[in-house]
Amino acid sequence: MSKGIYGYDSLQGYGGKSNDRGVFRNRSSSTVNGSVDDLGVSTGVLEYDGETDVLENYILDTSRDVFVVDDHNHALAGWTAALYEGLFDSKPTLIHVDYHEDSANPPEDFKTSLPTDFQTLEEQVHLLEIDEFVEAGKSWDLYDEVVNIGVQAHYSGLDQDLYRMERALQDSDEVILDVDMDVYNRNDLTSDFDLRPADAVSKSEFTSFATSPGYVQDQEEIIEKIKGVVASADRL
Repeated sequence: MSKGIYGYDSLQGYGGKSNDRGVFRNRSSSTVNGSVDDLGVSTGVLEYDGETDVLENYILDTSRDVFVVDDHNHALAGWTAALYEGLFDSKPTLIHVDYHEDSANPPEDFKTSLPTDFQTLEEQVHLLEIDEFVEAGKSWDLYDEVVNIGVQAHYSGLDQDLYRMERALQDSDEVILDVDMDVYNRNDLTSDFDLRPADAVSKSEFTSFATSPGYVQDQEEIIEKIKGVVASADRL
């Protein structure tokens, strides 16, 4: 797909904010260009939880095409910017690695046509709850298929899920990999689990990570996990 009217440059300064739906939001972070090694923690405010550890900044790592946010709905802004940046030659598959399915529908006032300017994109993403962004991306026709991996409510075995992820990586021409780090709340992860998302990062056109404050209590620990996964991907 050709380069559009906004892309990576438009993400500079993008971040969370509160809105009239009472969606819990980190009010302190904004996006900066950098490396995942620049990730850090600060004290922010989440609508439902009060003060808690959040990301100091969202990081857009353009050398790796990796975007790291805290509240998961913001990943949608990164996917759309990547589309307009020209990363995809065809409609990608979304591989969604998450403890939750995140399959709720967007609100009625959400615009179902793909925004052609960044201000509208920002406004629309800020309308969303943290479980509505996958369906929102579907309505914008961003991806051809969604492959859910790690969802606890599905009660599928981890081995089966990881096999499906491997098949999706093999069978898809283009991939957006989206990892909610709350998947580490599963109690059946093996010691070598980190190698699976690392392999997926190395094979994907674009990757987003969400640190999910409120679901992942130790933000510093989960940041180190992200750094480790990306470093492993670099070596593959």
